[in-house]
Amino acid sequence: MAYRLPPLNSIPLFEAAGQRLSFKLAAEDLNLTPSAVSHGIQALEEWLGVELFICGNRTLTLTGAGATYLPQVRSAQELIRASQRGDARPATDRAAVCECFADLRDPLAAT
Repeated sequence: MAYRLPPLNSIPLFEAAGQRLSFKLAAEDLNLTPSAVSHGIQALEEWLGVELFICGNRTLTLTGAGATYLPQVRSAQELIRASQRGDARPATDRAAVCECFADLRDPLAAT
């Protein structure tokens, strides 16, 4: 079965913004502008069909869907980093990562 993947350039943006809870700090970490991070997050939210953050007056908070998605994204990113280092986990773990991306289309399915 073929899986559609989210916009992959948005994944590190979401991971950084979710970790820092700031588009500005995520942008600094990634050497981008806060606007670029914001637009990337917006594209990801549109693809997923859910909001990942609640933007307040100088605050950024993960939604329930965002809090569910962040550890899955971290796991997938770590798998990619591990494969670059040459110490990737067995293929069965890679299949699980693909399944987590498919589940993100329905973030409530994980709860």
